[in-house]
Amino acid sequence: MSKGIYVATIYNSGKSVVVLGLMRMLLGKTAKVGYFRPIIENTKNGELDNHINNGLSHFELDINYKNTYAFTRSEVLDL
Repeated sequence: MSKGIYVATIYNSGKSVVVLGLMRMLLGKTAKVGYFRPIIENTKNGELDNHINNGLSHFELDINYKNTYAFTRSEVLDL
């Protein structure tokens, strides 16, 4: 059985703040925590998604940035 928590709501609902609190709580109870956003906003070359960057840097997660999202918004629109 998978032991994952997925937070999904409507756009601009404030879930990122909830996720940061949830991650803080989980890091006190488990050794492994990940961060994944299915779709991120388009970023300029070299820029990182702000939500992902905050999660990775604040919690010092050893995750490759490219593995934290699936598509950019423009890629989704192209599909």
